[in-house]
Amino acid sequence: IQSIKVIFPNNGEVFTAGEQVVIKWESTGIENVRIDYTVNNGLLEEDWFELVSSTPSDGEYETGFSVPSNLYRIRIKDVLDGTPMDACDGIFKVLQQPTIIVTAPNGGENLVSGNKTNVTWVSTYIDSVKLEYTTNNGASWVEIAVSTPSDGLYEWSVPAVSSSLCKLKISDTKDNTPSDLSDDNFKISQNQPRVAVTSPNGGEKWEAGSSQNITWTSDAVQAVKIEYSVDNGVNWTTLITSTPSTGFYNWNPISKISSTNCKIRITDVANLYSDLSDGVFSITPEAYVKILSPNGAENWLSGNLNEIRWSSVGVADVNIDYSINNGASWTTIASSTPSDGSYSWTVADENTEQARIKISDASDGVPSDTSDANFSIYKDKILRLVFPNGGEKIYLDTNIVWTSVNIAKVGLKYSLDNGYSWKQLVDSMSSTGSLRWKIPTTDTSSLVRILVYDISDLAINDMNDSYFFLNTDIPVFNVRIDNPKVSESSPERIISWESSPQIKLVKLEYSMNNGKNWVLIEDNYLSAKGSNKFIWKYPSNIDVNKIIVKVSDKGSNFYKTATPKQ
Repeated sequence: IQSIKVIFPNNGEVFTAGEQVVIKWESTGIENVRIDYTVNNGLLEEDWFELVSSTPSDGEYETGFSVPSNLYRIRIKDVLDGTPMDACDGIFKVLQQPTIIVTAPNGGENLVSGNKTNVTWVSTYIDSVKLEYTTNNGASWVEIAVSTPSDGLYEWSVPAVSSSLCKLKISDTKDNTPSDLSDDNFKISQNQPRVAVTSPNGGEKWEAGSSQNITWTSDAVQAVKIEYSVDNGVNWTTLITSTPSTGFYNWNPISKISSTNCKIRITDVANLYSDLSDGVFSITPEAYVKILSPNGAENWLSGNLNEIRWSSVGVADVNIDYSINNGASWTTIASSTPSDGSYSWTVADENTEQARIKISDASDGVPSDTSDANFSIYKDKILRLVFPNGGEKIYLDTNIVWTSVNIAKVGLKYSLDNGYSWKQLVDSMSSTGSLRWKIPTTDTSSLVRILVYDISDLAINDMNDSYFFLNTDIPVFNVRIDNPKVSESSPERIISWESSPQIKLVKLEYSMNNGKNWVLIEDNYLSAKGSNKFIWKYPSNIDVNKIIVKVSDKGSNFYKTATPKQ
């Protein structure tokens, strides 16, 4: 006759999640069994889950239950046909695994003998705990409390010992498991708490923007607040509200407010103990070097005596170097010369458009500065026409622009026939690099050339690379204002004009005072080649018969005006 009977667990047992449990049963006439479990009393078939599909029916099977529940049951049945079968007579429990975590003191604290401090922890599924401490990093332990409720808080009167190797241990009173220790050592001292600033403590000179170490000593202080004053302690600015009292704090960057009346104040975070610098120290202006000349776009002649200029603060001596390849390499001009803002340099025997100057503190190279952009060093005279240089269409007065090196005076001419004949613009003028050209309205050509030349050496000259256009193809012309023939009182007028191909957008304006002031009608209005028109719904408060209308290109360089057609 086949039979199965569950022996253990059978009713009322209590286990811990993860704990190994040996299931026991008795059977006859059965080779292999299947074991199922339920976590909710197994009232429905779907509440049962397979623990093992087949195991020899030898009366024992070791397993563990990971899901906490108060309604566990097991059942055991023949693998072949599910009968016979037996289940627990009652339910058993699987409890959550208990835990303890020490939160304070957990390492780094400075406790004082005789003071009271809170021991804190978090725990689960533990009724009471034992508290112990060590002064030798765990070699031996001293009881604080044999048993106290595991409510996470215990007020401890710190013992009369001195050690920096202290730790706390909290354990379950049942069997000392689980337990937890402070993550790191804390300190117990018989001295009263104190803080003493050691640096800056008076007389130091710290540069604004630099990095410096604030240092102090302390006893029985866990964390401190650090402040500074620039007015000898009248007002204070917080550097950090709380930092561990390690005796060291890097102030970076130092305040850029320079002062000779600075102090540091360090206070424990409980605001009970503090100290400040014995004397005042100074925050000096941030050191800098700034190149003024050459700083980009200059043209310096090789062999000339030119002045390198700079400004600086907090720098006694400087090194001066130059580069001819945009800073790829450097050549020394002067080493450790006084930082007085000026140095006369006989310009190097070079020919480059990629020259730069670098000036740096002679002591350590910091601070330093380099020319913002390249400048040029030339061995010979240079003259180059920049504008107009070919292809431009010029209608109004314009600036002729050129660059020159080692040239004192220039002359300028222009040609309307691509250089076949010339008209004199200027016989002689200083080579300032620019001349305002008042263009005669009678000069019209599509083959215009400009010639600029050194009056002391006519062979040194330059001309635009190709011809440009002068007073040809006027952009805006034939502006009219017409009545649209609705009625004389109609608030509309038609503004019409003709424009050349290069005009894409126009601006329309009107004036009530003969052109002294202009009021915008329309901006960025599309204008096509040839005839264009715009229907203007003018304001009712103006006399349209007494206004002037202006049509101009987008840049207001070219325009025509008109009065209403009567």
